[in-house]
Amino acid sequence: MCLVGLGRGLTAAGRQRREAVRRQAAELFEQKIKPLEVAVSG
Repeated sequence: MCLVGLGRGLTAAGRQRREAVRRQAAELFEQKIKPLEVAVSG
């Protein structure tokens, strides 16, 4: 079983950062930004 994929192994702050990045990427995809541009925007 892969625990890292479930968020285990990250601190609460790490999970918050990951969620913020995930939401930002989702917003960019909604704007039809290309995946490569989303990947390098961070």
